[in-house]
Amino acid sequence: MLMTLPLPKNGHSKLLAKHHTGKIRPHKHTSYGSLAIILLLTLVPLLSVSRSIAYASTEGGGTYQTYAVVAGAIPKDPPTIANPVSGNSFTTGDPVLVKGTCPGDTLVKIFKNEVLAGAVLCRNGTYQLSIDLFVGNNSLIARAYNTNDVTSPDSTPVSVQLLLPGSNLTGTDQLNTAGAPAGQFYVTSEIFHRGANAGDTMTWPLILAGGQSPYAISVSWGDGKTDLLSRGAAGRFDISHVYAQPGGDRGSYTIVVTATDQAGNKSFIQLVAIVSGNSQPTGIVSSVKGGYGHSAVLRLAWQLLAVAVIVVFSFWLGEKREARIISRPHYGI
Repeated sequence: MLMTLPLPKNGHSKLLAKHHTGKIRPHKHTSYGSLAIILLLTLVPLLSVSRSIAYASTEGGGTYQTYAVVAGAIPKDPPTIANPVSGNSFTTGDPVLVKGTCPGDTLVKIFKNEVLAGAVLCRNGTYQLSIDLFVGNNSLIARAYNTNDVTSPDSTPVSVQLLLPGSNLTGTDQLNTAGAPAGQFYVTSEIFHRGANAGDTMTWPLILAGGQSPYAISVSWGDGKTDLLSRGAAGRFDISHVYAQPGGDRGSYTIVVTATDQAGNKSFIQLVAIVSGNSQPTGIVSSVKGGYGHSAVLRLAWQLLAVAVIVVFSFWLGEKREARIISRPHYGI
């Protein structure tokens, strides 16, 4: 027997609730207006991001990379100073070789009377570098640092002397034959290592103290290039250099700065530069390189938005068609 579903008094078609409770509700229960607003709110920022990336691509590439510094292990054991030994005396201003053991993957700094005398990478558990001494007494201490500049315990201090002929070591004044304060003439830095990318300018602040002006400064950058500078007075000054490519061990270069005053007194300091290239160095400045192309992510976002629009539009057309069928006269089963 064919039965006909009567139209409701308000003239709108109705459907059974989806749980088939016997109750009916208006056919147009889906909020397509809200869905359209959501899609629009998604479209606006997506358009903005796409324009920004397109502009960046024209300026210098639309791919970015993220970098993370991986800190080395905290050095728990102190380095040692095997050479020189306490009680050694030196009678010339020649460089003094300092060597000993150190925790792996660290950078070792040597201090003379708490003034930085030089820095070097620890290699296979050992280190060595040459330093100059103050006239008179010198207390040498070694400290090891990891990537985050966390220091190890101090080494056992080593006490040595520099006794230049003609120097007056009585009292608190230490004067050489030229009358200059030889014990206080030195070049040093508060920064013991620098990091930069190949092709970028690396700037290094130095400190020049004591001696007689003017001063001549020689900087050997470790890549075969040397800069010669002059300074009219003691104090802070900067040196800068551009490395074309990463260095040897862990991308490092050894920098040697030599300062000479008017009286001929010399002081020098050894420093470490870490230069990164296409592959990031490991160890003291180890890095992890990653990234993604903006274009691939944007394509996926646009595709997902297009699918969402199609799905919503398809449901809207389906409900429209269903409403027309139900509203036909004599529709029933």
